[in-house]
Amino acid sequence: MTSKKLVDRRAPITILFAFSLAFSISTMLIPRTTAQTTYYVTIELFAFNPDNLTIKPGDTVVWTNNDPVIYTLWFVRVSDGSTYLLSDPIAPGATWAYTFTEEVNLQYFDLERLWITGFLNVVLVHDVAVTNILPYQTVVGQGFSTKINVTVQNQGEVPETFNLALYLLGTRVPLSLGASASTGWNNTQPGPTITVNLYDDVKLTLVSTDGLSHQFHVDYSGNGVPDPGEPLSPVFRTPAITYEFIANTPGTFTYYCTIHPVTMVGTFIVNPTPTSTLIGVQPVGLNPLEERTLTFLWSSALTSTMPKGIYTLSAVADLAPGEIDVDPTDNTFTDGTVILSIPCDVAGSTTTPPAPPDGRVDYKDVFWLLKAYGSDPTKPNWNPNLDFAGSTTTPPAPPDGRVNYIDVFWLLKNYGKIDP
Repeated sequence: MTSKKLVDRRAPITILFAFSLAFSISTMLIPRTTAQTTYYVTIELFAFNPDNLTIKPGDTVVWTNNDPVIYTLWFVRVSDGSTYLLSDPIAPGATWAYTFTEEVNLQYFDLERLWITGFLNVVLVHDVAVTNILPYQTVVGQGFSTKINVTVQNQGEVPETFNLALYLLGTRVPLSLGASASTGWNNTQPGPTITVNLYDDVKLTLVSTDGLSHQFHVDYSGNGVPDPGEPLSPVFRTPAITYEFIANTPGTFTYYCTIHPVTMVGTFIVNPTPTSTLIGVQPVGLNPLEERTLTFLWSSALTSTMPKGIYTLSAVADLAPGEIDVDPTDNTFTDGTVILSIPCDVAGSTTTPPAPPDGRVDYKDVFWLLKAYGSDPTKPNWNPNLDFAGSTTTPPAPPDGRVNYIDVFWLLKNYGKIDP
């Protein structure tokens, strides 16, 4: 009796477990599908409207006949002209629908009137996006190397193989402007026209030639007042000052002195095509929704030949010919800057945050090296800008993820150097 009761109690549990297992297995066997869409084509006045559609596999197209004659649709493959599909006759006022399940490029006709034609492209979503750029260092010395990480993602529905390229945009443009309330910039009215390219590093030497206070401003918005993000120098009088900014807005603008705006004006032109330097190209293969971070090396051979300045980082993912990207703008990602300086010049102050490199290797750089000495990325005093190199050989090996005697070696070797 006891044994039978035990079996009776277990039977419902066993059935429930078996049902749950079967449900789980059946759920796993159901393929994941993307959202399906229904498209509508009107047949009217002996024409298809719209006559060109791009859809995805699994989408449905419904044709509605508003003409007084019967239509039969004949679908052929564009690739070789072979027949793909023949519709049922569509009587006046009737509809015919079909769900397309594979990628194919089709042209279709009315079988009785071959001059009536339309196109149907059935494709999966192809969408590769560059989502992030992260430099290992924000300051690197000429003749040294650094690493730059780029993250890319396949946001489409099919595997993709493509090339990922990393560029440095811009170059340093040194300029000098003398400021006089009576005679204008560089003693001309209007002042000299300044022309640069997008993302150029504009390094201005500003000096007051009349002993009065002045302030340089580029008016991107055209409203006559400095707005956030617009180039605006400190007020200067004597001695001369250096003011540096990135020309990050294309167009033709007015620059002027905010203190003497009537007599001190000029034209500032930013051409939309930047100067670019290729860091490298890497092939990438990604499955749908896969994300990967690739590391590029800005080599010592390249940094030693490039002019000092502030460079903007930009990565570009190329798609194979014929692929359709739902958002082609996300194939390019431009963000972040890296300063190329004389070796071991990492800061222009001992304050926090440190000022940009000041063109000399001195006590300020020693201060920051001592502060970061013995650190690695897990330590609170870690500063990757002080991880100059991974060897004392020439050319130096890439940074090794620690601030140690190797970095002291290079700082001592370059101590006292001044940017010519």
